[in-house]
Amino acid sequence: MKIQLFFKENSETNIPDLSIYTNYLIVLSHNRWDDYGFKVTFDIQIIDYSSNPPLRLKIGSIKLGYRGQTESNPISSHSFFNDYFSKEEKDRLLDSLPDSFFSLPEYDSYYSDINNIFSNNTILINQYFKIIKDVLVNKLQERILTEEVFKKAFQRTMCFSSHEEFQWLYLRSKPLDIFSSQIERANKILNADYQDSLEDEIYIMLHGFLIATLENYLSNTFIKTVMSSDDLILEQASKDGKIKDKKFKIYDLVKGKDLLKQEVLQALQEMSFHNVETVIPMFKDILKCHLQDLTWLKEAVEIRHDCAHRAGYTKDQKKIIIPKENLENLIENIVKFVREIQEQVYVDPKYLNDVMD
Repeated sequence: MKIQLFFKENSETNIPDLSIYTNYLIVLSHNRWDDYGFKVTFDIQIIDYSSNPPLRLKIGSIKLGYRGQTESNPISSHSFFNDYFSKEEKDRLLDSLPDSFFSLPEYDSYYSDINNIFSNNTILINQYFKIIKDVLVNKLQERILTEEVFKKAFQRTMCFSSHEEFQWLYLRSKPLDIFSSQIERANKILNADYQDSLEDEIYIMLHGFLIATLENYLSNTFIKTVMSSDDLILEQASKDGKIKDKKFKIYDLVKGKDLLKQEVLQALQEMSFHNVETVIPMFKDILKCHLQDLTWLKEAVEIRHDCAHRAGYTKDQKKIIIPKENLENLIENIVKFVREIQEQVYVDPKYLNDVMD
């Protein structure tokens, strides 16, 4: 199946009558909300025409703007819409929005809703966000942060109400971006051709690289998530042995919350996130992650010590041999583990229940 986009005029009361259509259709209806003159709010529903009758799913609202949009130019005045609504209904199915357009959700469960609608089908999900020009998924942040329509209409009324909050959402996508890029490099290194005399040494270095890649992801994800919430900062401080019993001078207390943030951030930045015995309980206790059996990770970290500190030799000076198959399995396990973390920290975060209570 494929996904297409359709704008419904306010005078149109029914869904498009597409008798031979069997795909998904994103239907956007212009909301009457003023948005400080920009008028960028659209109600959204997704229609599955493969069902009989077509299945309609209403999922809330999004903000839709374009680069260069000013307060005196509501989005409906864009030349795209004049041309679009001059066509017959059957000719108004779109494969994408214009390149200058961009969108963001009006509510914070939007991304998990889309995942659920498409049953976590990565191809359909990616196709959806590409068509709708979603800012976060398509990494359009840098292009829109200074746009007048974003600063005045999007930030004032959308679920990411402040610049700092949006920046945090932007930054939280970075650990996964970096991780994915490193894993891609690792696969290229693993599948390249080498002289037999070099292969063993390269595999030893690659093993260390993979553990460092995971460590970087875990570190950035945990720190960014904890530092985004005063409640999580306090919980982390209360469980950190270096901080919870620390004594402060009276004049330090005037710094209040900022002092605690500083202490927690410094402690986390100094932590070794490949220390499985320390880090995994933090994800479980603070971020409420339910994680798989990680015996494989403990074993991989032990090998990593020999790779990093003894150039591939054990304490008994025995040469470590790491077969290519072992590295393929390690990559598979690391990717699966990171997906679990992403799901439980960003898509379905259980720790938010405690924070909101």
